[in-house]
Amino acid sequence: MVTVTLSRGTTSVEIPLLESGGSPLFSTDFGKPFANLHTSSGSVNPRVQDRWSSQINHTIIGKFTDNAFSKSIKLADLIKGDPAGQDLELSTPFADYPEPMLVAPQAANAGALSIDYPKGYSDYTTIQLQLSQISQSITAPDRQSGTPTASGNGPIELRANGNTVQLDTDISVSRSVGRPNDSMTKSQSDLGRYIYKHKVTADNFSISFQITDNIQSKLSTITNDIFRRKLGRTGITLDFNGLYDLGSFSVFPEGSAPIRYQRRAGYGEGQINLPTLDLRVIRETQ
Repeated sequence: MVTVTLSRGTTSVEIPLLESGGSPLFSTDFGKPFANLHTSSGSVNPRVQDRWSSQINHTIIGKFTDNAFSKSIKLADLIKGDPAGQDLELSTPFADYPEPMLVAPQAANAGALSIDYPKGYSDYTTIQLQLSQISQSITAPDRQSGTPTASGNGPIELRANGNTVQLDTDISVSRSVGRPNDSMTKSQSDLGRYIYKHKVTADNFSISFQITDNIQSKLSTITNDIFRRKLGRTGITLDFNGLYDLGSFSVFPEGSAPIRYQRRAGYGEGQINLPTLDLRVIRETQ
């Protein structure tokens, strides 16, 4: 099995590449975002001026099958966390890449890392990670952060306004993490510079599930008592109760349609599907 390693200081995560015949596991894109093509002249073809850095982005498709949940948490914290003076390094077994490479989460990408927790697995996650190769990083914020963890097997609970609802089984969960406020700048080196900014990061959960018992009560609690009411500064508590080794998060439904439920033809009144429940991790406010 081929693995790549992402590390910062003494913390490292080995990422086994997902094995699937013919599927790309490690992709690299080269670009020239800072080159100028002069298209307003009267010549048949444009002139070009290329005197700034290139851009190289790597996409990794991987999986964890041993201690999958704890490794996924460690990887998420590497991507979301401040560098504190220690840059990310990527090592690969491929001879055509330098060893190691200085990298950063793909700038302006709220989902530079995606983690999927498929249904029916007790120790398995799949990941997609997008990194930019850089010449150097600028600034080193050092805020404390980390994924809340817990022991247990669930169930996942939503709590707000004094109301609690347990999510039924047959649940799919995805987590996406990124630093959308960071930026890449041009340089006169071969690669650009990455600016870690002292601004908010992105940490989102997308949950899909079914309601098969106490349908009207649970649906009313979710839609009317939790999501419809004003939340003020407290947000919603999303508590995994140890499922996937995850603990309790303060979250908020982001966007114009973060929750959707469906009644499907042929299923009668005995089942409600909620294919979309999108929640962003927020700062805990007392």
